[in-house]
Amino acid sequence: MRSIAAVLATVALTSVAGPVEAQWPVGQGAGWAKLSVFHHRTTEEYRADGRQAPFLNNGAVSRSTAVFADLLVGVTDRVDLWVQVPYFDLI
Repeated sequence: MRSIAAVLATVALTSVAGPVEAQWPVGQGAGWAKLSVFHHRTTEEYRADGRQAPFLNNGAVSRSTAVFADLLVGVTDRVDLWVQVPYFDLI
């Protein structure tokens, strides 16, 4: 068990991460793109008393899918343009 912990600690300490940009401007001409997907399907609900139970109309299914496309581009060294295009499919 100690050897596994030692290997994980070594990997974590020697891994080189890229610069943290967070909420600061990325600089003119720099940028990034991201695609996020969320999907959830269920045949059960939570009642007012907190019990988990099947939907009242037998055989019903609730399905939610969401996709987000994000694009961030540095317009100047101090201003970024961030665009997010969402898509939702709710049944």
